[in-house]
Amino acid sequence: MKKKILSFYINQNLFGVDIRIVKEINRNVHYTDVPDSDEMIIGLFNMRGHVVTLFNIHKYLEGKSQVVGEKNNCIILKSFDDDINHTGFFVDRLGSVLDIEDEYLEPSPSNLSNVEAQCIEGIAKLETELLIVIQPEKMFSEKYYSKG
Repeated sequence: MKKKILSFYINQNLFGVDIRIVKEINRNVHYTDVPDSDEMIIGLFNMRGHVVTLFNIHKYLEGKSQVVGEKNNCIILKSFDDDINHTGFFVDRLGSVLDIEDEYLEPSPSNLSNVEAQCIEGIAKLETELLIVIQPEKMFSEKYYSKG
């Protein structure tokens, strides 16, 4: 069975999410900082009456904070677990929608920590690079992002 994966780049590395959990892509999002919030939270913004929490996916994936520029691409996800609020994250640049056969998605390497491995759905070998398919609903869950 094929999965449709929305791909994107973080620091030259290719990542992706299942297109079925993506609500929309916004450009040039203006957000509000949240004082004393967790370092994984960049801020909040109002998307047509819905509060969107913006997570620092760079911090999670690359270990360093992201600098959000004037022109940014923000992936907004559908709500998780019947929550009325949405989550989103900024990416360095968008890729494309890829069709990936389930059998080409390999499990995450055994040398990753348990927390990291649980947030990766699989890894696909493409012609010139690796695609790491993540599960943001787990990544942005407080029990995972605190990496305690």
